[in-house]
Amino acid sequence: MKKYYNSFINFMKSKYTFMIIPNSTKKSFQFAIPKFLLILIIFINLFYISNTTIHNYQLNMINKKISAEYDTLSKNLNQRIYYSAYLKNVLDNQNVDLKTLKQELIDEKEAYTARLDEISDLEEEFVYLINEFNYNNNFDIEVASSRALIKGRESVYSKKDIDQEDFISLIKLDIEDNSELIKEVEEKLDFLECKPDLLPVKGRISSNFGWRIHPVTGKHDFHDGIDIAQDYGTPIKAAGAGVVTFSGTSGTYGNVIIISHGYGYKTVYAHNKKNFVKVGEKVNKGEVIAEIGLTGTTTGPHLHFEVHKDGELINPKDILNFD
Repeated sequence: MKKYYNSFINFMKSKYTFMIIPNSTKKSFQFAIPKFLLILIIFINLFYISNTTIHNYQLNMINKKISAEYDTLSKNLNQRIYYSAYLKNVLDNQNVDLKTLKQELIDEKEAYTARLDEISDLEEEFVYLINEFNYNNNFDIEVASSRALIKGRESVYSKKDIDQEDFISLIKLDIEDNSELIKEVEEKLDFLECKPDLLPVKGRISSNFGWRIHPVTGKHDFHDGIDIAQDYGTPIKAAGAGVVTFSGTSGTYGNVIIISHGYGYKTVYAHNKKNFVKVGEKVNKGEVIAEIGLTGTTTGPHLHFEVHKDGELINPKDILNFD
């Protein structure tokens, strides 16, 4: 042990001598540095260099990561700028389309108004001729001189395929006022037979009467009747005795039938696969009038059933007999 100690002491005392010889006439000189100090200086330099190298490597990796993130952000920004420009272009085109559509609607409204004025003039002329005929021939022919009559009833009842607006107008029209056939039914048929309380088809009530979320549009709207889900082609029965006042197609309703039962009652059967009855036919309570279908706007086979009383919608569940 003493030997190692003496060796260490000798090492600490030993020195390296350095001589500097100038390239001139000046004398050379020398100096000595302890070995341990020289080794310490070399070790410190090596540590500094290695530490600097590691630090530079870490900085380089961080710089590469930041560069990659910058490239990604730059690419996303360019995509968003492109998409924003695309949306702006679409919006500009839609604005142009809306302006064009608005102008077309204005033009159609003006043309429609002009046509109504022509019809009104023709109506007045017709009334004048009838009145003159009555005066000259001592007749008493009454003429319904109403634009609503011309625009509403005559145009609607002359078509088998009507649009949604005409269909709503058809429901609202008080067709019982001038229908001798319906009055005859009221007189001859028992009220219980006419009352539309028979369930048209047995099945699951998939949508109730009243406010709901529309299954197709997803909007909050009012459901005018009830939907009864059943297999495609299942027979549909008349809820009560009455007269068929409409049998055809109507927009989102698809194939639809309207029956007037008298006593202020009307029923609507929509989305039918096929209608079996025609306008003017008398039907009995429980008679098969159509089949469950998928016509119009629907997400599955079902019957859309409405009940109207004195021109107002009522909840079919308030009158139907589910027994």
